Amino acid sequence: MDMMNPIILIEFRECYLQIKKSNNDESEAKLVVLDVLGGSM
Repeated sequence: MDMMNPIILIEFRECYLQIKKSNNDESEAKLVVLDVLGGSM
């Protein structure tokens, strides 16, 4: 299994920045991150 491709990493980073900007709860942020990673596999 190779590492995530650049497009997914970019989307992941955008997602992460959105979460940080909206000051969401950390556990919610983790759920979103898991959702993004799960959707990319």
